Amino acid sequence: MKVSIFCNLEGNRSIDRYADELAASFSRGIEAQKIWFPSHGGLWGKLFDRHLRYLWRARARQGDVNIIVSEGYAFLLLAIDPRRTVVVCHDLHPLMAPPGRDKIYRLRFRLNLRLLRRARAVITVSDATRSALLKHCSLLKPERVITVHSGLGTQWQPSSDAAQRKATRESYGFSEDDKIVLHVANANWYKNFSAVAEAFSRVKEPNAHLLKVGRLSRRDQQLICDLGIEKRVIYISQADDQELLRLYHIAGVLVFPSLHEGFGWPPLEAMACGCPVVASNRPAIPEICGEACLYVDPLDARGIAGAIERVLREPELRSRLAAAGLAQARKYSWKQAAARIVEIAQS
Repeated sequence: MKVSIFCNLEGNRSIDRYADELAASFSRGIEAQKIWFPSHGGLWGKLFDRHLRYLWRARARQGDVNIIVSEGYAFLLLAIDPRRTVVVCHDLHPLMAPPGRDKIYRLRFRLNLRLLRRARAVITVSDATRSALLKHCSLLKPERVITVHSGLGTQWQPSSDAAQRKATRESYGFSEDDKIVLHVANANWYKNFSAVAEAFSRVKEPNAHLLKVGRLSRRDQQLICDLGIEKRVIYISQADDQELLRLYHIAGVLVFPSLHEGFGWPPLEAMACGCPVVASNRPAIPEICGEACLYVDPLDARGIAGAIERVLREPELRSRLAAAGLAQARKYSWKQAAARIVEIAQS
């Protein structure tokens, strides 16, 4: 059987990872092909590639089962057979954004959501996303919207290599006594970096440092200076999986106070590496992380700071969270996710 996976053209790291992991996880007898091509040129060239060239290519590259890996590409249902196509819906962030953000993008997103009803089924990566989707898309039949949790890559593992952890610390200028508060996220509004910075400014641990991985907006960079914590913040605009793995191994805690997530990989990655997690109590994080996090109100900087301090100061709490996190992370399998999606597409 041939499965065609229709990828994003924009190079979204999370969606790309989803497509890559899915393609590598099907059982024997299933041939997966990822459909993608580089989009060049300016705005009009990219719009042409996305909405015309991709439609033509999609029609010619269909499989026995088609998987569109992002709700933003539901328009491909206009070109491929919807009876053998499922669409993966990750989140509805464009509809939840504060007023005044990209109105054209929001309109285009709504139009794509309306096309979802053509698909054989819609796969949501969490029950939280499923509930939000059914709320905003009354035309969808609930029985055709099915949750299949994403998997977690096997590269995320604890480390027993003390020498490597020491070398990683030294490469970033950390001593053995320094306590590292890690935040992994892009610069999108819902990642809530302002709460991370404000909370960290309240952390009283003298040896605590904030290690930020992911792009910062100019506003966030200015906030760091305004709070007077610039000497305690180390900023890495991007890190590949190998580097991120090493950072999880040396972190004392991952802080992840998102305002909303469709799934949220960083907490699970940290858990799988034995790193305790302080995370938002907003959907879908509690659904995905279970009882393995210390949960906080993402709008309460004082509460976030208190949770960070507890994890850094209380060895028993750190050990309990680390053990619970390892068990929670083991629940997520890409092979199970891939098998379930094919089953749904053929039902």
